[in-house]
Amino acid sequence: MALEQISGTQIAFAVVAALLAYVGIETAASAYASPQPVVVEQPAMVPVYELRRQQEEQWLKSGFWHRIV
Repeated sequence: MALEQISGTQIAFAVVAALLAYVGIETAASAYASPQPVVVEQPAMVPVYELRRQQEEQWLKSGFWHRIV
């Protein structure tokens, strides 16, 4: 298509489409922002055996161990 054959309507359509794409990208970027880390002033002190018990409980609840056996 030669440059002389492009009408003003086609140029306007291309500009509007580009603006809509830009606004869509900006909206999506702001809607799906990465979560901010939570800062805890005084972390809770949990005994190692309690952490292991919680990890084992989560592992058993996940059902992953069924796939291993």
